[in-house]
Formats: sequence, C-alpha cells, structure tokens
Amino acid sequence: MGKVAATLIVLTWAGVSPVHADEPVVELDLAIQPVLSANATHDRYLPLARYLSEITGYRINLVTSPNFVAYWQGMLRSDRAPDLALDASHFTGYRAKYMGYKILARIPDKVSYSLVTRDDDLVMDPNEIIAEPIASFSSPGMGAVLLDRMFPSVFRKPVVVEMPGTEDAIRALREERVRAAFIPSRLVGSFPGLFVVATTEQHEAPALSAAPSVSIEARRRLAETLLNMQHTEAGRLALEQSAIERFDTPTEDAYLDDAKLLTAYWPMGPHRQMQ
Repeated sequence: MGKVAATLIVLTWAGVSPVHADEPVVELDLAIQPVLSANATHDRYLPLARYLSEITGYRINLVTSPNFVAYWQGMLRSDRAPDLALDASHFTGYRAKYMGYKILARIPDKVSYSLVTRDDDLVMDPNEIIAEPIASFSSPGMGAVLLDRMFPSVFRKPVVVEMPGTEDAIRALREERVRAAFIPSRLVGSFPGLFVVATTEQHEAPALSAAPSVSIEARRRLAETLLNMQHTEAGRLALEQSAIERFDTPTEDAYLDDAKLLTAYWPMGPHRQMQ
C-alpha cells in the first residue's frame, strides 16, 4: 500500500473526508512547550491535534520535548524547527520577530508563575528560599526567566533543581527533596496542599504560530479553525479536553515585546545575525 493511501485511511478513521483523494495529505508538526512531562503534554493536547486534523484535512502530528533546553535547541535548528508551535509568549514573540513565524491565534489569558511551598512549611518571603533547593523548569523556559527576575542578584539565589514538568516539581516538593517549587500559577489549584509565597508579573498566554514554510492557505485554514472552535460542540469538547478556554485573534505587538526576555536571557540564535 502506498504512503498516500495509508495516510488517507488514518484520516478517514479520524473522521476526515479528504476533498481530493488523489492528492497527498499535508502533514504538519505541532510542537508544544514542555510545561508538563512529555507524556502528559501528548495526552493533554491530542484532542486539539485531532480536531485540527479533522476540520482542516491536514495531518497534525504532536511533537513533545523532554525539557526546555531540548525545546530551544529544536527551535534554533532549521532542520528541526516545527511547522506549528503552541508556546509561551517569549518563544512566540521570538519566532515571530526573528524566524518569520505568523501568529495565528492566542489563548485569551495572562500567565504568571508562583513560588509555592508545602502548606505545612509556611514561607512568608521569597528571601527565605535563598540558598535553598527549589524545583523549577530548565532554561530558557518562561519559568526560568521569571525565577531569575524574582532573584536578580547572582549572589542571592535559590539552588535550582531542574524538573522536566510541573508534576515532577510537585512530587519533589512533597517528598521534601526541595524546599519550594516554581510553577505556572494556573496549575497551583490542581495540586492540593500548596502554599503560595509569591506570584510574578503577568505575561500573554501561549499562542499558536506557523512557520514561514506553511502555505498561506494552510495558515488561513488553521487560523479559521482555531478561532471557530468555541462555536461548535466538537470544538468546545476538544478545547475542554486540552484545558484551553478558547482561541482569539492575536495582538502581535504584545508577543513581539516579550521576545526581549529570551534574547536577554539567552544571547544566541537568529537575533544575533539581525543586530
């Protein structure tokens, strides 16, 4: 059986009815930032990928990363850069400003990070965590960037223990392997027994962007599908299963401004050739 025929069978199983059965199906990789573990990320966003595949007729393949270092390296390598990316505002802004990505849709929310401890170990000030072990994401994720901003002095910082995902950070905290954890504020309520010490400033919520290699027609169809998800029963279900409220039309400038967080924190990559 040929590749095209095999692909069409998969799409038909997923509920897709290709318009031109004699044309190869377009495959697009969708990278998701590793705020959760790779397995949890895949499970959470699979409904979104399936819905996009079903409505657009493209085959959307989820791509996960074990940590933010691998995510960043894949972002900078042209042979590994994804067709689509759903990631934090500083990554989205960097892609748009320096790599030619087009922002298709945004999640209408703000993002912050919270410094948390166990509720039986109350800490009233972040300075109490200095020199103590803290579970956080690897650089250059938004968590690492904002943690550095919370502790700007190179001589007065907690000892960062890098974790691949939020669940791992909370597990380390509960097992008393770390004194605190630094996690997305919206996930605090998912884990009972936490005490919030401090919360960072807010930034734009993640957005979904498309690489310059993605055709104008594909961008149009994907953006239209994302923005209309909230208006269909199947779309609302996919959003709910992926823990997304809805997608809105993006304001590009808000994301471009956050690109400086990444260039300042990690001075390498395409922006160096554009300065």
